[in-house]
Amino acid sequence: MHGAGFIVTPRGSRKTRTGPQARHRETHPRLSQRQDIAQRPRGAKVIDLFGLSEEELRKQWPSLYQWVFERVKPERDAKGYSKDGAVYARLWWLHGKPRQELRASLHQLHRFIATVETSKHRFFVFLDKSILPDNKLVNIALSDAYYLESVGNSEV
Repeated sequence: MHGAGFIVTPRGSRKTRTGPQARHRETHPRLSQRQDIAQRPRGAKVIDLFGLSEEELRKQWPSLYQWVFERVKPERDAKGYSKDGAVYARLWWLHGKPRQELRASLHQLHRFIATVETSKHRFFVFLDKSILPDNKLVNIALSDAYYLESVGNSEV
């Protein structure tokens, strides 16, 4: 995401609610981070404004705009001195790396496979398509464990 201001607690979610309810669900998917899988889920959500211009965001969802303007933009501006930072600062309302290819791959699936990037033991879980995974998860665009089972059996 490149900005903690995108993460919203259930309490904070009420403060950012504006616009049509359907769009609200799109901008607040559940967030899955490594601790949500390896430990206990926190119930956090994430503001995902992928596909919106700054002007669309400001006009259609002013409270969401204000939320990210106050919490994300200052951090992005401060880091705008590096090559990547300049891009992040220019597109401050969007996640740093929105992973368009992964989004396209997951779009048709009802669930996908994820595993924690760094863990002592490798385990896989299914995540619902409504969950937005963070960068600490390795995500596999498959809705069936058949391929994992095939690989696992062939190595034995």
